[in-house]
Amino acid sequence: MLAQKRKPKTGWIVFAVVLAALLGAGYFARSPIVRLWPPAALFYQTIGVPVDPPGVGLELQNISSKPSLENGVMVLLIDGQILNSSDRPRPVPNLRAELRSAGGKPLQTWTSAPSSTQILPGEIATFHFADRDPGSVVEVHVTFEGAPTR
Repeated sequence: MLAQKRKPKTGWIVFAVVLAALLGAGYFARSPIVRLWPPAALFYQTIGVPVDPPGVGLELQNISSKPSLENGVMVLLIDGQILNSSDRPRPVPNLRAELRSAGGKPLQTWTSAPSSTQILPGEIATFHFADRDPGSVVEVHVTFEGAPTR
């Protein structure tokens, strides 16, 4: 009869240990979780747990766009750099490019994996997009995917 009373206690202890491990992993791995699934940042903010937004410590710079005619088709070329301005290696999230019309209305949006998945302190990585037949683009806005918009 003692063995029967101990089994339920053992089950609850195992459940509590597994639950604590899952909660701990969710807390301590929150940055990689948000990097893999950006909407998770809203969950962490809702419960009051701070999380670095994607691209923290990185700066987008020298972004340029120019139209080009390739094989009779208009192509918009977008180039730029990503600088690690922090003092430690930083993961590089996907880049999000948004093409906007004269009124600021989004025409197209797409994401692209960066050429480097990690950048060392002070290092610069470059990126390049090419979009066929972009339409009447007036403004190009490049951000890190999942980063807060301005």
